[in-house]
Amino acid sequence: DLFFLLCRGSRAFATCALRRVRNSETVARVLHLTGKAEEMSNKSYVVGLLLAASSLLVAAGPQFEEARRLYNATDFSHSVQVLQSIPDKDARVFFLLGQNYYMLTDYKRATEWFEKAAAADSSNSDYFLWLGRGYGRRAETSGPLTAPGHATKAHRYFERSVELDPKNLDALADLF
Repeated sequence: DLFFLLCRGSRAFATCALRRVRNSETVARVLHLTGKAEEMSNKSYVVGLLLAASSLLVAAGPQFEEARRLYNATDFSHSVQVLQSIPDKDARVFFLLGQNYYMLTDYKRATEWFEKAAAADSSNSDYFLWLGRGYGRRAETSGPLTAPGHATKAHRYFERSVELDPKNLDALADLF
């Protein structure tokens, strides 16, 4: 599926990519890449397009979209199975795995996946919000010796989420 090869100029690349990709995050990445691509020479431009195309196809693959559909349909166990089968996991896959485990009330696993998502993309406010929620639930469901540590982490991650996006109303509500 190398339709990107046929797109020579950055505008053509953006047009092809926008027709092909429906995911808004991926579209933003395509637009960012096209801006950068204009600065490349012809040879490195083609190589850059090939690399960008392969990463975009993986990131916006049908497996992730199927897992998202299953998650939205509250079929969390099957969503996890689909996500586990994705070979090259990125922050979005880690995050959706965390959300699935959170909904399955496996808060320990949820926080592990949210931590991976936050490590892979430390600028995403929602990753830290859900990481805080996971630790909050762990605090609620753990014993008196471990609960304070989990609660402290939850508060720290809510604060980080608000630092990254002061307009994130969910993070503000969970923080206070």
